[in-house]
Amino acid sequence: MNASEPINRLLEAYWRRPIQAPENPEEQKIKVQMTISRLAFVYEKIRNVIDYKDEHLIRKNAIERMLKRRLYTEEKKEHFGMLLVHELIRAGYLKNNTLPEHVISDIDIIIEKYLRTLLVLVPNRLTKKRRSAANWILSVCATEIEHALVPQIKQDALVESMYSVLRQDVDLANDISDPTERDLQVYIAIHRALIKSDLPIIRYHLLNFYLPGWLEGDPRSIEYFTKNFDVLKDAIEYQANHPFGDRLFRFVKRFSVLFVILSDLLEKHGSNFQYLIHNPEEFEKEIRKACALRYRRAQVRLRRSYVRTIIYVFFTKMLLALLLELPYEIYFLSARNYTPLLINIIFHPFLMFLIAVSIRLPSEKNTDKIVELLQKIVHENPHEGFLYRKKKSFARSSIMAAVFNVVYAIMFLVTFGAIVYVLILLNFNIVSILLFLFFLSVISFFGMKLRSQVKELIIIDRKDSLISALVDFVSLPILRVGQWVAAKTPKVNLFLFILDFIIEAPLKMFMDVIEDWISFQREKKEEIL
Repeated sequence: MNASEPINRLLEAYWRRPIQAPENPEEQKIKVQMTISRLAFVYEKIRNVIDYKDEHLIRKNAIERMLKRRLYTEEKKEHFGMLLVHELIRAGYLKNNTLPEHVISDIDIIIEKYLRTLLVLVPNRLTKKRRSAANWILSVCATEIEHALVPQIKQDALVESMYSVLRQDVDLANDISDPTERDLQVYIAIHRALIKSDLPIIRYHLLNFYLPGWLEGDPRSIEYFTKNFDVLKDAIEYQANHPFGDRLFRFVKRFSVLFVILSDLLEKHGSNFQYLIHNPEEFEKEIRKACALRYRRAQVRLRRSYVRTIIYVFFTKMLLALLLELPYEIYFLSARNYTPLLINIIFHPFLMFLIAVSIRLPSEKNTDKIVELLQKIVHENPHEGFLYRKKKSFARSSIMAAVFNVVYAIMFLVTFGAIVYVLILLNFNIVSILLFLFFLSVISFFGMKLRSQVKELIIIDRKDSLISALVDFVSLPILRVGQWVAAKTPKVNLFLFILDFIIEAPLKMFMDVIEDWISFQREKKEEIL
């Protein structure tokens, strides 16, 4: 059986080597003294536990953090590429003695490209608008640096393949008049669903779409970016936060597991994959093995995420208890009530435990559906309604939207009103109530994120019931507040402030000095020899 056109293109792109300068056998590799690397590695691990982020974004976020620290705290702007790459190697984000030395000059060119715009837009004091522009620029810069250090060729090939297969199933003609904008929105939704791209990654790809010469450092593109930054930024932000973006994402996400399993098979079988798909029975066996392995990995990841969530909540809870609850009881209440304190200590970890043990792995029926659709993707060329009956519209009438928003507001009042009423009966004071609601929302949201790690592997339709509808009615307001809190908490996280501005800067400076001293000692030793 012949492979479909999207699969043939995927195979061609998936094993394509990144375009790089010809490798010079005499060129040395970037080698960093690993004497103090363990300290840097441990520090990064501690920080990543406290700052709860998705694992695939950790390296990119670390690059952005390191860029900001060096730009804002160091007067000299030379050798940024070398310092950044060395720091990434010491922290364990890159392997030592593997990257060629010309990578440093490549990173310097990227940083200089963004720094030129940054210095024009933010010449002096940082206002709120300028700080926002600086953060925007540096987040995209960090994304481009990561792509230069670790090319994302396979991920991009998977996105292109999923786009080729799924684009026919998405009809946006009644919702978006511009065909280019329609294609962009499907592409962005697939990026978010399949490889979990965050906003900076989406911005990076949109920037390259609007400025085709940007990656190559075309002077005209750089000049346009600098002179028209606000206009370009507004266009990118509109596409990245499109009114139909979330609904498209939810539609596309359902099918992402197909391409995740496809990626696993490509990694496992390599060039033999093209022979495997000619044997449908053997191909089905391998799909089932890949699904079983993915389910087991999800279980392991769930345990790890559960531990990370508990640690994150523990640090945040301890901080708020020290800053708010304890002082309030000492200075404003004449008597202490230990019941709220005990409930606040026991209830939320127990809730997290209940959420974790209630998560079930996908069923055999789910695997059967994955097998059916993957056979279809691999052996048939896509057409309208290829995987799903074409959706007529992603829009909702303004009247229905208004009615639903009113009902949604009532849900908030009923849910939180009932919880507060029960807490008052249990003699909670105002601070204890706020802390209880805070952690209830955060735990519920993180629990939903844990569930989503398994839900991403489920493709069969969910069967709604009256009980599930009632659970959703009660939980949706709590989850929405939890989402907001989780997004805002890192901005006010005292532990992160201490780590980033009080500990990290002098610690990394000390490491740089130690590394220079070790290099100096080696040079002197070589002179003696």
